[in-house]
Amino acid sequence: MQHRCFERFDVGLIGRSKLSGSFFITIAVLSLVLVGCSSSVEISSDPPGADVDINGESYGTTPVDISLSDFDFNVYHLALTKLGYRDKTITLQGEIKVGPFVGGFVFWPFWLWCYGPQDTYVFKLEPKGGNVEPTPKENVQPVMTSPSDSDIENNVPVLDRKNPDAVAVVIGISHYKSSDIPEVSYAVKGANLVRNYFEKTFGVDERKIIFAADENASLSDFRKIFEEKLRDYITPGKSDVYVYYQGHGVPDPETKEAYFVPYDCDPSYAKSTGYSLKEFYDRLAALPAKSVTVILDACFSGASAGGTLVKNISPLYMKVKTPVVSMNNGVVFSSSTGEQVSCWYPEKKESLFTYYFLKGLTGSADLDNDGTITNAEMQTYLEQNVPVEARYLSNREQTPQMMTKDPDGLLLKYK
Repeated sequence: MQHRCFERFDVGLIGRSKLSGSFFITIAVLSLVLVGCSSSVEISSDPPGADVDINGESYGTTPVDISLSDFDFNVYHLALTKLGYRDKTITLQGEIKVGPFVGGFVFWPFWLWCYGPQDTYVFKLEPKGGNVEPTPKENVQPVMTSPSDSDIENNVPVLDRKNPDAVAVVIGISHYKSSDIPEVSYAVKGANLVRNYFEKTFGVDERKIIFAADENASLSDFRKIFEEKLRDYITPGKSDVYVYYQGHGVPDPETKEAYFVPYDCDPSYAKSTGYSLKEFYDRLAALPAKSVTVILDACFSGASAGGTLVKNISPLYMKVKTPVVSMNNGVVFSSSTGEQVSCWYPEKKESLFTYYFLKGLTGSADLDNDGTITNAEMQTYLEQNVPVEARYLSNREQTPQMMTKDPDGLLLKYK
């Protein structure tokens, strides 16, 4: 009898233990499922290219796909901003989704996904006011991209004239090793496009184009390229040298000297982790090249279109020392003055300066229609377009600069 009592006790204890274990496992699984419930939501605008901000956090420019939680019943405050249009603020709240709700009566887990935001929103931006409510995508016409958005890609001048001794360096850094450094959205795209122009328009042999992007543009890569490799590629007295850079620049907080920001740079310690702009110019001036053309799409103020680079120091107080260009046989085109910020051109998906420089090379900078573009003609064309567009797009001043001892020197010849 005593044996049976213990037996019943043991069986009951084991049964309750199994039930309790199953209960806690079920709760744990449900918790994981509920935490992971989220929807992929597409935010679009007409016109596209609006900055997207949700609950104070930037999500890029429209169109953009974001992930929003379904289960925690969050309220999402969405703000769209685009120069020339009224700012739009919208509150996105979850709603009952009919499909999952009905399906839950057949298989109850569907109810976990029956509440959440819509899958797609399209917002009409109004230049003169008027609020337009978000509309599901299926109820509106898709926003078409104008063919002119890629005009500098589709109209690359292809010249028969080759320049076998020419050498080019192309560097573009969009993403940096440190997540604290803002990305340069179109740098690598622009670098690839410029490489195409150097090859097809300037006649540079593709084997003599030194290309570096993102992680392949570290400080050691800068030193290797400008202190050794470039010189090895040059035929003394015969090589035209072309250099293009798009990425960040920064001043040293103490000396105010300007530095390139390589992929692995710490902008707060530019002197030891950046590449000196002065040294860059000095090394180019010492090359035994026939000519040197430099195109710098970077600002060295410590600020950028994506945010500041040096922590705890306002770029407004960073007066950058611009080094004197000592090249007798060269020209430098730069995107802005040392204290300005270089803007992006979201509609064209390019940097504003790079877009107009390449647009100029398609023939727009041939101001006298003689089949050639001089340094002065290119600078005039940039001055006519970049500052106006920068004020329109970003309400900023951006003034391209040219430094040369030969403003009438030949940049490009078509005939």
